[in-house]
Amino acid sequence: LLFIEHVRSEEPRLAAWQDRLNRLNRIVAHGCNCNRPTLEAILAAGFTITSLERGTLAKAPPFVRPLAVGTAEASDR
Repeated sequence: LLFIEHVRSEEPRLAAWQDRLNRLNRIVAHGCNCNRPTLEAILAAGFTITSLERGTLAKAPPFVRPLAVGTAEASDR
């Protein structure tokens, strides 16, 4: 699995803003969740994250800037 996704901020103040603005963002951005726990969802789906880089979406509004880029493989079950 290859992923590039804006994610919930690790910075508490920005994460709180993501929570506050998420409902509006879902309406304006056609269902997009700015505070979705993407990495946790990948793990819960049975994948192991094999590489991960954190960054930012440079020209995005601050509450959707946190970015995760990486790869994951199906876990042996």
